[in-house]
Amino acid sequence: YRGAFTFPREFQLSDTANGLRLVQRPADELHRLRGSAQQWENVSITEQPWRTALPDVAVELVASWEIPRDTAAERLSLTLQWGDAAQVVIAYEIQVGRLTVDRTRAGIVDFHPDFAVIHRAPLIVEKEILSLRFLLDRQMLELFANEGHITFTEQLFPPEVPLTLSIQAEGAPLKMRHLEIYPLRLL
Repeated sequence: YRGAFTFPREFQLSDTANGLRLVQRPADELHRLRGSAQQWENVSITEQPWRTALPDVAVELVASWEIPRDTAAERLSLTLQWGDAAQVVIAYEIQVGRLTVDRTRAGIVDFHPDFAVIHRAPLIVEKEILSLRFLLDRQMLELFANEGHITFTEQLFPPEVPLTLSIQAEGAPLKMRHLEIYPLRLL
C-alpha cells in the first residue's frame, strides 16, 4: 500500500508459519465489475512466450502455476507490453524465492530518479502452487500474490496503445493451472 488505492481491498490477519501476517485482497464486491472472462487451463509455459491481448482500459487477471519443489525452472515472468514503447515485468525468481515488479520501462519514468525501479519481496511458494491476481487500470497496477500474502501497488505512465500479456518460464517448462482475464467496468 502506497497511499494510492485504485480498487477497494479487504484486510485480515492470517496465521502463517512465521506468525500472524496482514493479508490484503481485492474486495469481493469487485466481482460485480467483471465482464466476460477469457479462460485457459493446463497450459505448458516454456521459454517461448505465450501471448494474449488484454482489454484497453481496466483488467483483472487471476492465475496459478504449479511450481514443483524439484523444478529446474529458474524464473516465471509475466510481461505487460504497451507496443514497443513500454513494459512492466512481474517475475517470480523460483530458486531464490522472490517476487519482483520491474517498472524501469513503464512508459514515462524519467521525471524522478527513484521512479524507474525494480521492487522485490520474498515469496515462498506453499503447496507447490503460485497464485497471482492483479488489477490494472490506465495508471495503476495492484498485484496480490499467494492470496494477498505479498502485495504491490505500482503507479505506471504507459502510452495509450494496445496492451498484451506474455508469459514465459526460463530453465524448464511450468504448468499454468489456470488463467482468467476479465475486462472491468470502471464506475
